[in-house]
Amino acid sequence: MNLEFYSHYDGDNVVNKMIKDALIKVLNGTNFTITEGCSNKLKKHILSQLNNIGWSNDFIIDVNSQISLTSYIDNHVLCFQTGNMSRFYADLLKMQYVYMKGKARAGIYIIPSKSASKIIGSNIVNFERFTYELQLFNDIITIPTLVIGFN
Repeated sequence: MNLEFYSHYDGDNVVNKMIKDALIKVLNGTNFTITEGCSNKLKKHILSQLNNIGWSNDFIIDVNSQISLTSYIDNHVLCFQTGNMSRFYADLLKMQYVYMKGKARAGIYIIPSKSASKIIGSNIVNFERFTYELQLFNDIITIPTLVIGFN
């Protein structure tokens, strides 16, 4: 996979280097062809590899709720989003919530590039739009976040 990166609130430096390097190694080593409708298959493929290196399954953000993020490891939350554009706002709120509650020191967000999202389907979240809107909400979303776009 070809990767691109964006650092929000110094996420590139706040994310633990060993965690970041292991994650990038998994993504770079993934041999997967982006096709129409491949979202679920792609997520399962990558998440199974992340589970093998210690990432959790769904991370419930609060004991009184069933709201979850994709995964968790060593005080880092992960969101892997390949779905509808409108879902990333909920992801940002969940990530900010766990940060404000002291449950995570940093977040990682994996997302398709604009060109990959067009292949996957219509109105699919993409790196360019996500990073633009993350900058727009800079005063509200303060969790240090490393955004990784894939193509």
